[in-house]
Amino acid sequence: MLNFFPTPYPGELWYSVLCRYHMRTGHMKSATTIQELFDGRLHAAMGTFYPTKAINDILGQLPPGLLDIRDIILNHTLFPYFYRINPVEKKEQALKELCEGTAITPTWLWKTDSSANGTSELRYCPLCRQEDVSLYGETYWHTVHQIPFMSVCPKHGCRLERIPFNRGQVNEKFFIPNLYCRDTEPNADIEKYEMPLAKTLLAYLDMPLGVGPTEGVNNLVQAFCNKGYMTIAKRFNTILDSDMVKKALEGFYGPELVRRCFGEKVMPYQLRRIGNWTVLSPERYALLATMIGQAPRTTFSAKPIPDRIEEKLVKLSLQEVPLTKKGIAEKMNVKPHQLDFLLGRYGMEPFWSNAKKGNDGTGSMNKYVKAYYDQAGKACVDQYAKKKGFHATSEFVRYALDRIMELDEPKTPGTAS
Repeated sequence: MLNFFPTPYPGELWYSVLCRYHMRTGHMKSATTIQELFDGRLHAAMGTFYPTKAINDILGQLPPGLLDIRDIILNHTLFPYFYRINPVEKKEQALKELCEGTAITPTWLWKTDSSANGTSELRYCPLCRQEDVSLYGETYWHTVHQIPFMSVCPKHGCRLERIPFNRGQVNEKFFIPNLYCRDTEPNADIEKYEMPLAKTLLAYLDMPLGVGPTEGVNNLVQAFCNKGYMTIAKRFNTILDSDMVKKALEGFYGPELVRRCFGEKVMPYQLRRIGNWTVLSPERYALLATMIGQAPRTTFSAKPIPDRIEEKLVKLSLQEVPLTKKGIAEKMNVKPHQLDFLLGRYGMEPFWSNAKKGNDGTGSMNKYVKAYYDQAGKACVDQYAKKKGFHATSEFVRYALDRIMELDEPKTPGTAS
């Protein structure tokens, strides 16, 4: 049994609690404290920001009920952040296994940053440090500052200071916050994107565990489609244009951050997997959502946001003056043959002017009616047709004749005239 143990501070990283324990023991070497905490072992997975069985090992040496393991996992590790994209049932199952000490660390956790070079880092905010010392007489490592791609403090808006270390070193050594977090001047010179991204990342950590994806609803991808990033491929129906997305991301964040998160290229398969929630690491969702200004609650809402593409198609279909297929395609910014895919997606029938069938039901329009004008009269009709939005005068003439005959039809008693 341990003779004492520090009470975690609000939002304190579990590894930080162990660092403060080491400082209070008075031991000169980290190895001595590690052996004390972990039943004589010289190495333990105590420094990972994702919870491990090391928490169970320590709580097993404390009086029952002194600390609650579920509280530690949810409030002093990055578990809620890393599991944000998982269904709630999977989150609860993972949490249950972690509490019981039977969980296996998911392999996708190690794929959050493609800049892997054998090093990692602990981060702190100079202003948070000052507040900690004022309130508690000491500082500590804050969980929120350790979120991947978190570069500024979401509370104070200043750049986080970084303490680099070799990967795995936190499992062998205690980086005591009071010794490593120096009293430095806060740096408020940050990029425009950094504070919005920090707020998004913070929300991914702090939102209730049940907030997450809903099968069949993806408001993030829908928002990108609404903003014109959609492309149509025969095999996958509608997808996001990966080249457009990459260009926009690099323009917003810069090429290096995009490379770290997505790799050398933003691949179509990545965007398809994001569309069906099978990319489990949250960073890509956070970067995409922040770029277009989508709030986390909207990203994970079970209520679909409006589909502006469908709305535009419906509006065009109700237009008094019918357009040609080519004209509709131009307004939708797609190729004419791609309209068929769009209509199929929304269960709509073709509504362009030349989609009407002939009287024989074959769809051919090989019958015609001639109208003769002098040069001035023809020019007048052409001008009027163009003014009304018709692409061809013949379309206008056919519309006018159909409209006159429709208005001249006898009305059924009791209907509007």
